[in-house]
Amino acid sequence: MAEWPASGVTDWNTKMLAYLAISHETDGTMKSAALTQAGKVEADGSTVFNTTLTAANTFQDLDLSSVVGSNSAIVTLEIQSGASQHYALKPKGFGGAYAAHSNTTSGNSLGMCYFVADNAGDYAYVTIMTDSSGVIQHGSSDNTTTFTVKVVGFIK
Repeated sequence: MAEWPASGVTDWNTKMLAYLAISHETDGTMKSAALTQAGKVEADGSTVFNTTLTAANTFQDLDLSSVVGSNSAIVTLEIQSGASQHYALKPKGFGGAYAAHSNTTSGNSLGMCYFVADNAGDYAYVTIMTDSSGVIQHGSSDNTTTFTVKVVGFIK
């Protein structure tokens, strides 16, 4: 898609007409290729995780690329815990190790998406950004609890 011409550029009118020709149909409506480049909400509902974590107290990759594509996306997730437990999410490539983010004794989140299930079957909804490959990271203080993660929707 062409870039909107900057103010004051040489031959602004020619660049503006080129932008309109690439972005718009002859009747003035947006071309579908131009529309797909703009962020739009995609509803989904896919289950992307429904098991236990492989290790406790460590962040592990959660690959969402099968749903959002291999790109950055803002994702809203539904999380359900199979037991009373802590569960944490963070954007891949940000922050530190699990212990640097969680405080399981007081339930404080310390600056990340953090879910404390008081009872089995509790739900939480969080919004998080993936890395450029469609991956986030998740962790828990327990690796015997089953967590179910569904993609409610996303914008890429």
